[in-house]
Amino acid sequence: MIDYKVRLGDVFTINDVDKIALEDHAQAEYVMFLEGELKKPISERRDPETVLKNTRDGLVAEHWLTEHKGYTNFDEKYMDVLHPDGFHVEVKTVSTYGGVSAMNQRIRDTFTKLWRRRVQWRQKIADHVILFTRYYDEYTCHGFYQWSDEKNNWECVNKMWYNEFGGKEYA
Repeated sequence: MIDYKVRLGDVFTINDVDKIALEDHAQAEYVMFLEGELKKPISERRDPETVLKNTRDGLVAEHWLTEHKGYTNFDEKYMDVLHPDGFHVEVKTVSTYGGVSAMNQRIRDTFTKLWRRRVQWRQKIADHVILFTRYYDEYTCHGFYQWSDEKNNWECVNKMWYNEFGGKEYA
């Protein structure tokens, strides 16, 4: 198994990253995402404040990886970070709001969108994904996924499970 330099259950907060660098990065990516929103039908557009918040929420995990785990920013459109061994890693965050069922649906939605981008739209998307769950400003490493050419989808390498009481278990 690949050493992602992160362990399941690792926890960090927004206070563990350089907030000035985070805000600069969020503002730069926000412009790109906002342009995408303007291409959508009006009924499907998110308001600018939501776009900025979602951009910032996702970048916290990327900054934690670059500031604390030896990753580097991959400054190319649709790319997130480079692992210390040089391969590209997609970083995804999903909120835990609404409980386990809602979170699991957001995880499924996240991978559906990634699959569409990679397979249908033929965008260059990483073979590796690290997924973090987010509860307000606290992030937890939830799982590792790798692309399978055989299955034409990402396969879970290792992830945390949540029992019906919200307790964490590890696979």
